[in-house]
Amino acid sequence: MSRLPVRASVRPKLRVALTAWFAAHADSPFALGVGGRLAYLQAKRDWPKPYAVLAIPVAMPRDTITERIDTVSLQVMVFGAGSLQVEELAGLALDLFEGRVISGPGLAPFELSRGEDVPTLPDDDGVWQAGIQLSGLVETIL
Repeated sequence: MSRLPVRASVRPKLRVALTAWFAAHADSPFALGVGGRLAYLQAKRDWPKPYAVLAIPVAMPRDTITERIDTVSLQVMVFGAGSLQVEELAGLALDLFEGRVISGPGLAPFELSRGEDVPTLPDDDGVWQAGIQLSGLVETIL
């Protein structure tokens, strides 16, 4: 009995593309504002504030249009000492990623559009967080 090939997740390629985009724009107001500190899923505990965390939420069932095009969402969360600071930096993250043509190995060039803002809230330690959500169609090059 033959098995159907299992298609790999687009997330690793998307993560590489977004990390490279951030690094290529190290002089952007957002990158400078977070001191170049952008982590995937979880930041180092000793990082000074402000910093940012990138997440690509899992959608179940997998949302695909074809075998090569995925609908993806992305969150960029900013953590800092005050609400105004994190809201301003979240806006700068939007400027860096929204509507820009981004590409990476194994991906066709793509653009992300603004979704809902993540509410600004303090955590138990008095650290403020705010964020943005983006979404778009990403095509894998086979």
